[in-house]
Amino acid sequence: MSDTDDAARGPETVAVEVLSPGATAEDVAAVVVVLGALSGGGSPVTEPRSTWAGGARHGWRSSGLPR
Repeated sequence: MSDTDDAARGPETVAVEVLSPGATAEDVAAVVVVLGALSGGGSPVTEPRSTWAGGARHGWRSSGLPR
């Protein structure tokens, strides 16, 4: 199967089956860490641009004023 076929199918759905109901807290934590790492997370948060670095005339002055 080629890469284009994989992209056309979209995201895969994975089922998690609990085989041992006596899992310890460490076991559950390990599964949560692995699943969290596989999820990829969201988009990175970008910080707003500082008024000090703004291109407007006297931008450095307005950076000290309340918004």
